[in-house]
Amino acid sequence: MNLQILSHLAARTPLAMRKFPYFIGLHLWKITYLPLRKDIQLWAKNSYALGTLVPGLSDLDGVIYSKGPQISKILNYHQKIFPWVKRFIPFLGEITFLEQIWAKNFSAIINPYELSRDPILKNKLFSDHLPQTQNAHGFVFLLRMLEADRYNLFHKFTLRKKKWAQHLQLVGIKPIFPLKNAKDLITTIYEHYASHQVFDKKVVTLAILQNYLQHGIEAIDSLSESFLFLFPHRALGLFLHHHRFREMGKILTESSREQQLLFMFHLDWELWGLAHQRYWIKDQVSLKNHLQFLQDLLKDCKLINEEEREIRERLFNQFLFWIENQGI
Repeated sequence: MNLQILSHLAARTPLAMRKFPYFIGLHLWKITYLPLRKDIQLWAKNSYALGTLVPGLSDLDGVIYSKGPQISKILNYHQKIFPWVKRFIPFLGEITFLEQIWAKNFSAIINPYELSRDPILKNKLFSDHLPQTQNAHGFVFLLRMLEADRYNLFHKFTLRKKKWAQHLQLVGIKPIFPLKNAKDLITTIYEHYASHQVFDKKVVTLAILQNYLQHGIEAIDSLSESFLFLFPHRALGLFLHHHRFREMGKILTESSREQQLLFMFHLDWELWGLAHQRYWIKDQVSLKNHLQFLQDLLKDCKLINEEEREIRERLFNQFLFWIENQGI
């Protein structure tokens, strides 16, 4: 009996049974970090927290939340113990390391829909109010989820239907017809946000979106404006590889405010992720150059209001100051 059949059967079992091995894994992970219990909190997020996990497909994603200044102690312990922990808990997935001060500072740019996949962090950052959402937030969130799940969507769509029903419900999309496959899902998402004027259909095309998600970067045979707004974190590498980085600034400057906003929310996702991965990035010089490049692209989004740009400028400067203090 192959893994896909087992996953189909497991997906039909009660949630408590599906969560049980992950529940054991979570508590084993927590036990291994007991020596740091005064300095950190550990918890699970994403599919475990939301109850959408599918045994055999889902990972156990977690958070290490640092409450104090003992960063070196925490990092050294994590680097020593984590490979050992992975051997005993093979389904342990993405572990996000968050510092309390940085998480609160950067909470101004976190994607509200991505934050909803981590209820504990959401309560810590926004205990008295909820972050405001815009349509472009939803589109960026779904694009990132589509990219992360693209193999399963095109090969194991049935197993992902429940998860994607929750994603669509979260952002307020109600499909008119039943979604039978990945292309139906992608088309539904694209048409929804096109109708809400998040982008211009003449610029951001469904064909580019479908081709990339189904076939990967090899399907993008030109440096398209469409790809820059759909997946800028991938498009930047293509433009730079072809020594056409100035062209990106020109595209952004001449684009509509809606598309500049879309790009900015993608940039927010990147900045939030890099801020909390910074200790694991060995090449700090390249990180600094990358941040300065993104900062320059933000300046090309001239239709974004001044307050929104100032928030991001402050965060870029905080990040760059931190890198300088690392002694590069």
